[in-house]
Amino acid sequence: MIRPVILFVIVLLSFTSSAQKNAYVVFKKAKKMPKPVFGAAYCSDGTKAIIAGGRGYAGVNSSDILMYDAALGDWLDLSPSSDMDPVFFGTAVYLDDYKSALFLGGTKQDKKYIYLEDNLTYYDLSTLQTRSLGQNPIAAKLQGAAYWKGKVYIFGGSKNSDGKTILYNPELYAYSLQTGVMDQLAALPVAKEVRGEIIDGMLYIVGGYYQKASNRVHRYDLAEDKWDKVAELDKPISAYAMVKYQHYLILVGDYKELDRMVVFDTKTLTAKTFKMNFKGRHAAAAVLNNELHVFGGFNPEKDDRVASDQHWKLDLDQFFKFNY
Repeated sequence: MIRPVILFVIVLLSFTSSAQKNAYVVFKKAKKMPKPVFGAAYCSDGTKAIIAGGRGYAGVNSSDILMYDAALGDWLDLSPSSDMDPVFFGTAVYLDDYKSALFLGGTKQDKKYIYLEDNLTYYDLSTLQTRSLGQNPIAAKLQGAAYWKGKVYIFGGSKNSDGKTILYNPELYAYSLQTGVMDQLAALPVAKEVRGEIIDGMLYIVGGYYQKASNRVHRYDLAEDKWDKVAELDKPISAYAMVKYQHYLILVGDYKELDRMVVFDTKTLTAKTFKMNFKGRHAAAAVLNNELHVFGGFNPEKDDRVASDQHWKLDLDQFFKFNY
Protein backbone atom coordinates (compact mmCIF):
# COMPACT_ATOMS: atom_id res chain seq x y z
CA MET A 1 0.00 0.00 0.00
CA ILE A 2 1.36 3.41 -0.97
CA ARG A 3 0.76 6.24 1.50
CA PRO A 4 1.60 9.75 0.25
CA VAL A 5 3.23 12.15 2.71
CA ILE A 6 3.84 15.77 1.74
CA LEU A 7 6.91 17.25 2.67
CA PHE A 8 47.02 0.10 -12.65
CA VAL A 9 47.36 -1.65 -13.29
CA ILE A 10 46.75 -5.21 -14.45
CA VAL A 11 45.15 -7.11 -11.62
CA LEU A 12 47.05 -10.14 -10.34
CA LEU A 13 44.65 -13.02 -9.90
CA SER A 14 44.45 -16.71 -9.29
CA PHE A 15 43.76 -18.14 -12.74
CA THR A 16 41.50 -20.94 -11.64
CA SER A 17 37.94 -22.00 -12.29
CA SER A 18 35.19 -19.40 -12.02
CA ALA A 19 33.74 -21.31 -9.09
CA GLN A 20 36.74 -20.67 -6.85
CA LYS A 21 36.22 -18.24 -4.00
CA ASN A 22 38.69 -15.87 -2.38
CA ALA A 23 40.86 -15.30 -5.45
CA TYR A 24 43.43 -12.59 -4.85
CA VAL A 25 43.05 -9.18 -6.43
CA VAL A 26 45.66 -6.41 -6.37
CA PHE A 27 44.62 -2.76 -6.30
CA LYS A 28 47.02 -0.01 -7.29
CA LYS A 29 47.81 2.89 -4.97
CA ALA A 30 46.35 6.22 -6.06
CA LYS A 31 46.72 9.76 -4.76
CA LYS A 32 45.95 9.88 -1.05
CA MET A 33 43.01 11.83 0.30
CA PRO A 34 43.74 15.37 1.53
CA LYS A 35 42.41 14.31 4.94
CA PRO A 36 41.82 10.92 6.55
CA VAL A 37 38.17 9.98 6.97
CA PHE A 38 35.86 7.02 7.54
CA GLY A 39 32.09 6.68 7.72
CA ALA A 40 31.67 9.37 5.05
CA ALA A 41 28.79 9.76 2.59
CA TYR A 42 29.86 9.14 -0.99
CA CYS A 43 28.58 9.18 -4.57
CA SER A 44 29.89 9.87 -8.08
CA ASP A 45 28.91 10.98 -11.58
CA GLY A 46 31.21 8.43 -13.24
CA THR A 47 34.20 10.77 -13.57
CA LYS A 48 34.27 12.56 -10.22
CA ALA A 49 33.70 11.23 -6.70
CA ILE A 50 32.11 13.23 -3.88
CA ILE A 51 33.14 12.36 -0.30
CA ALA A 52 31.20 14.25 2.39
CA GLY A 53 31.35 14.28 6.16
CA GLY A 54 32.51 11.23 8.10
CA ARG A 55 34.97 11.19 10.97
CA GLY A 56 38.65 12.04 11.05
CA TYR A 57 41.19 12.09 13.84
CA ALA A 58 40.31 11.98 17.55
CA GLY A 59 36.68 11.04 17.00
CA VAL A 60 35.67 14.41 15.55
CA ASN A 61 32.93 14.55 12.91
CA SER A 62 33.81 16.26 9.64
CA SER A 63 31.90 18.88 7.64
CA ASP A 64 34.26 18.60 4.68
CA ILE A 65 33.14 18.04 1.09
CA LEU A 66 35.94 16.57 -1.02
CA MET A 67 35.96 15.82 -4.74
CA TYR A 68 38.30 13.48 -6.57
CA ASP A 69 38.58 14.17 -10.30
CA ALA A 70 39.73 11.00 -12.09
CA ALA A 71 40.62 12.89 -15.27
CA LEU A 72 43.00 15.16 -13.35
CA GLY A 73 44.06 12.52 -10.87
CA ASP A 74 43.74 15.11 -8.14
CA TRP A 75 41.63 16.22 -5.20
CA LEU A 76 39.60 19.39 -4.69
CA ASP A 77 38.42 20.62 -1.31
CA LEU A 78 34.95 22.06 -1.85
CA SER A 79 34.27 22.74 1.83
CA PRO A 80 34.71 26.54 1.73
CA SER A 81 31.89 26.92 -0.83
CA SER A 82 29.11 25.32 1.20
CA ASP A 83 27.74 24.98 4.67
CA MET A 84 27.37 21.38 5.78
CA ASP A 85 26.73 19.93 9.20
CA PRO A 86 29.43 17.59 10.54
CA VAL A 87 27.69 14.28 9.83
CA PHE A 88 28.94 10.76 10.60
CA PHE A 89 27.68 7.59 8.88
CA GLY A 90 25.58 9.60 6.44
CA THR A 91 24.51 8.70 2.92
CA ALA A 92 24.84 10.39 -0.47
CA VAL A 93 23.27 9.68 -3.84
CA TYR A 94 24.09 11.21 -7.21
CA LEU A 95 21.09 12.65 -9.07
CA ASP A 96 21.89 12.03 -12.74
CA ASP A 97 19.10 14.20 -14.16
CA TYR A 98 20.04 17.15 -11.97
CA LYS A 99 23.85 16.80 -12.01
CA SER A 100 23.76 17.21 -8.26
CA ALA A 101 23.99 15.14 -5.09
CA LEU A 102 21.67 14.53 -2.16
CA PHE A 103 23.04 14.10 1.37
CA LEU A 104 20.88 12.44 4.00
CA GLY A 105 20.96 10.47 7.23
CA GLY A 106 23.81 10.02 9.66
CA THR A 107 24.43 11.44 13.12
CA LYS A 108 25.48 14.84 14.45
CA GLN A 109 26.69 15.68 17.93
CA ASP A 110 27.32 18.52 20.31
CA LYS A 111 29.01 18.54 23.70
CA LYS A 112 26.18 16.60 25.33
CA TYR A 113 24.12 14.77 22.72
CA ILE A 114 24.26 12.67 19.58
CA TYR A 115 21.25 13.11 17.32
CA LEU A 116 20.14 12.21 13.82
CA GLU A 117 20.54 14.39 10.74
CA ASP A 118 16.94 14.62 9.55
CA ASN A 119 17.45 17.12 6.74
CA LEU A 120 17.56 16.29 3.04
CA THR A 121 20.43 18.41 1.73
CA TYR A 122 20.66 19.14 -2.00
CA TYR A 123 24.18 19.84 -3.24
CA ASP A 124 24.31 21.59 -6.62
CA LEU A 125 27.55 20.62 -8.35
CA SER A 126 27.31 23.51 -10.80
CA THR A 127 27.18 26.19 -8.09
CA LEU A 128 28.76 24.15 -5.27
CA GLN A 129 26.00 25.32 -2.96
CA THR A 130 23.77 23.38 -0.55
CA ARG A 131 20.08 23.89 0.20
CA SER A 132 17.47 22.05 2.20
CA LEU A 133 14.72 20.06 0.46
CA GLY A 134 12.85 19.34 3.68
CA GLN A 135 12.77 16.60 6.27
CA ASN A 136 13.75 12.97 5.96
CA PRO A 137 10.84 11.03 7.55
CA ILE A 138 13.04 8.03 8.33
CA ALA A 139 16.31 9.71 9.31
CA ALA A 140 18.82 7.10 10.43
CA LYS A 141 22.51 6.31 10.36
CA LEU A 142 23.97 3.90 7.82
CA GLN A 143 20.79 3.92 5.78
CA GLY A 144 20.59 3.29 2.06
CA ALA A 145 19.57 5.55 -0.80
CA ALA A 146 19.35 5.02 -4.56
CA TYR A 147 18.17 7.18 -7.46
CA TRP A 148 15.92 6.09 -10.32
CA LYS A 149 13.94 8.17 -12.81
CA GLY A 150 13.45 11.31 -10.75
CA LYS A 151 12.96 9.61 -7.39
CA VAL A 152 15.26 8.92 -4.47
CA TYR A 153 14.55 5.65 -2.68
CA ILE A 154 15.45 5.89 1.02
CA PHE A 155 15.51 2.85 3.28
CA GLY A 156 16.89 1.11 6.35
CA GLY A 157 19.38 2.39 8.91
CA SER A 158 19.37 2.53 12.69
CA LYS A 159 18.80 4.95 15.53
CA ASN A 160 18.97 5.04 19.32
CA SER A 161 15.53 5.40 20.90
CA ASP A 162 16.66 6.16 24.46
CA GLY A 163 20.41 6.40 24.23
CA LYS A 164 20.75 2.67 24.82
CA THR A 165 18.25 0.72 22.71
CA ILE A 166 19.03 0.52 18.99
CA LEU A 167 16.07 0.49 16.65
CA TYR A 168 16.50 -0.73 13.09
CA ASN A 169 14.39 0.91 10.42
CA PRO A 170 12.28 -1.32 8.15
CA GLU A 171 10.75 1.46 6.08
CA LEU A 172 11.20 2.35 2.41
CA TYR A 173 10.20 5.72 0.97
CA ALA A 174 10.35 7.20 -2.52
CA TYR A 175 10.98 10.94 -2.67
CA SER A 176 10.02 12.75 -5.90
CA LEU A 177 12.38 15.60 -6.68
CA GLN A 178 9.83 17.13 -9.04
CA THR A 179 6.79 17.19 -6.74
CA GLY A 180 8.34 16.99 -3.28
CA VAL A 181 5.99 14.11 -2.41
CA MET A 182 7.31 11.29 -0.22
CA ASP A 183 5.57 7.93 -0.81
CA GLN A 184 5.84 5.12 1.69
CA LEU A 185 6.36 1.76 -0.02
CA ALA A 186 6.56 -1.89 1.00
CA ALA A 187 8.74 -2.36 4.09
CA LEU A 188 12.11 -4.10 3.93
CA PRO A 189 11.99 -7.84 4.65
CA VAL A 190 14.45 -7.23 7.51
CA ALA A 191 15.02 -3.93 9.30
CA LYS A 192 18.76 -3.19 9.24
CA GLU A 193 21.66 -0.92 8.35
CA VAL A 194 22.19 -1.61 4.68
CA ARG A 195 23.26 -0.19 1.33
CA GLY A 196 21.53 -0.72 -2.00
CA GLU A 197 21.62 0.07 -5.70
CA ILE A 198 19.01 0.09 -8.48
CA ILE A 199 19.70 -1.83 -11.69
CA ASP A 200 17.05 -2.12 -14.44
CA GLY A 201 14.19 -1.05 -12.19
CA MET A 202 15.17 -3.39 -9.35
CA LEU A 203 16.56 -2.27 -5.99
CA TYR A 204 19.08 -4.74 -4.55
CA ILE A 205 20.14 -4.69 -0.90
CA VAL A 206 22.99 -6.92 0.24
CA GLY A 207 23.99 -8.10 3.70
CA GLY A 208 23.90 -5.35 6.32
CA TYR A 209 23.56 -5.35 10.09
CA TYR A 210 20.70 -5.82 12.58
CA GLN A 211 22.35 -6.90 15.88
CA LYS A 212 24.22 -9.36 13.70
CA ALA A 213 25.59 -9.26 10.18
CA SER A 214 23.44 -10.61 7.34
CA ASN A 215 24.28 -12.71 4.28
CA ARG A 216 20.96 -12.22 2.51
CA VAL A 217 20.35 -10.51 -0.82
CA HIS A 218 16.88 -9.06 -1.36
CA ARG A 219 15.44 -7.47 -4.49
CA TYR A 220 12.66 -4.89 -4.64
CA ASP A 221 10.59 -4.51 -7.81
CA LEU A 222 9.87 -0.78 -8.18
CA ALA A 223 6.93 -1.38 -10.51
CA GLU A 224 5.30 -4.09 -8.37
CA ASP A 225 6.14 -2.64 -4.92
CA LYS A 226 7.29 -6.09 -3.86
CA TRP A 227 10.32 -7.63 -2.15
CA ASP A 228 11.86 -11.05 -2.81
CA LYS A 229 14.83 -12.87 -1.33
CA VAL A 230 17.00 -13.80 -4.33
CA ALA A 231 20.29 -15.11 -2.92
CA GLU A 232 22.56 -15.70 0.05
CA LEU A 233 26.27 -14.92 0.28
CA ASP A 234 28.67 -17.55 1.58
CA LYS A 235 29.23 -15.41 4.69
CA PRO A 236 27.54 -12.39 6.33
CA ILE A 237 28.87 -8.95 5.40
CA SER A 238 28.53 -5.46 6.88
CA ALA A 239 30.43 -2.16 7.17
CA TYR A 240 31.21 -2.32 3.43
CA ALA A 241 31.26 0.27 0.65
CA MET A 242 29.00 -0.50 -2.32
CA VAL A 243 28.99 0.59 -5.96
CA LYS A 244 27.33 -0.70 -9.12
CA TYR A 245 29.11 -1.44 -12.40
CA GLN A 246 27.08 -2.60 -15.41
CA HIS A 247 24.88 -5.36 -13.94
CA TYR A 248 27.22 -6.06 -11.02
CA LEU A 249 27.23 -4.90 -7.41
CA ILE A 250 30.69 -4.57 -5.85
CA LEU A 251 31.09 -4.58 -2.05
CA VAL A 252 34.46 -3.57 -0.60
CA GLY A 253 35.53 -4.31 2.96
CA ASP A 254 33.72 -5.94 5.85
CA TYR A 255 33.42 -5.50 9.60
CA LYS A 256 35.38 -8.71 10.30
CA GLU A 257 37.11 -9.67 7.04
CA LEU A 258 38.70 -6.34 6.28
CA ASP A 259 40.34 -7.44 3.03
CA ARG A 260 37.19 -8.94 1.52
CA MET A 261 35.57 -7.90 -1.76
CA VAL A 262 32.30 -9.42 -3.01
CA VAL A 263 30.96 -9.13 -6.55
CA PHE A 264 27.27 -9.94 -7.00
CA ASP A 265 25.95 -10.62 -10.50
CA THR A 266 22.33 -9.43 -10.75
CA LYS A 267 21.75 -11.47 -13.93
CA THR A 268 22.78 -14.84 -12.54
CA LEU A 269 22.06 -13.94 -8.89
CA THR A 270 25.41 -15.35 -7.84
CA ALA A 271 28.35 -13.92 -5.91
CA LYS A 272 32.12 -14.30 -6.00
CA THR A 273 34.45 -13.48 -3.13
CA PHE A 274 37.95 -12.04 -3.46
CA LYS A 275 40.77 -11.04 -1.11
CA MET A 276 42.35 -7.61 -1.58
CA ASN A 277 45.86 -6.33 -0.91
CA PHE A 278 44.61 -3.78 1.65
CA LYS A 279 42.22 -3.74 4.58
CA GLY A 280 39.49 -1.47 5.89
CA ARG A 281 35.89 -0.99 6.88
CA HIS A 282 33.45 1.92 6.47
CA ALA A 283 35.35 3.25 3.44
CA ALA A 284 33.91 5.19 0.49
CA ALA A 285 33.95 3.96 -3.10
CA ALA A 286 33.19 5.03 -6.67
CA VAL A 287 33.47 3.73 -10.21
CA LEU A 288 35.31 6.37 -12.25
CA ASN A 289 36.12 5.82 -15.93
CA ASN A 290 35.90 2.01 -15.57
CA GLU A 291 38.09 1.96 -12.49
CA LEU A 292 36.97 1.05 -8.98
CA HIS A 293 38.27 3.61 -6.46
CA VAL A 294 38.25 3.05 -2.69
CA PHE A 295 38.78 5.96 -0.31
CA GLY A 296 39.55 6.19 3.41
CA GLY A 297 37.95 3.90 5.95
CA PHE A 298 39.90 2.49 8.88
CA ASN A 299 41.69 -0.66 9.92
CA PRO A 300 41.08 -1.57 13.59
CA GLU A 301 44.03 -3.95 13.47
CA LYS A 302 46.18 -0.82 13.42
CA ASP A 303 44.11 1.60 15.50
CA ASP A 304 40.32 1.68 15.70
CA ARG A 305 40.31 5.41 16.53
CA VAL A 306 42.24 6.63 13.52
CA ALA A 307 40.78 7.21 10.08
CA SER A 308 42.77 6.46 6.94
CA ASP A 309 43.68 8.64 3.96
CA GLN A 310 44.26 5.57 1.76
CA HIS A 311 43.14 5.59 -1.89
CA TRP A 312 43.25 2.51 -4.09
CA LYS A 313 42.08 1.82 -7.63
CA LEU A 314 41.36 -1.27 -9.73
CA ASP A 315 40.99 -1.57 -13.51
CA LEU A 316 37.56 -3.16 -13.89
CA ASP A 317 37.98 -4.07 -17.55
CA GLN A 318 40.96 -6.23 -16.62
CA PHE A 319 39.31 -7.56 -13.49
CA PHE A 320 36.22 -8.81 -15.31
CA LYS A 321 38.25 -10.07 -18.26
CA PHE A 322 40.07 -12.54 -16.01
CA ASN A 323 37.20 -13.43 -13.68
CA TYR A 324 34.04 -13.58 -15.77
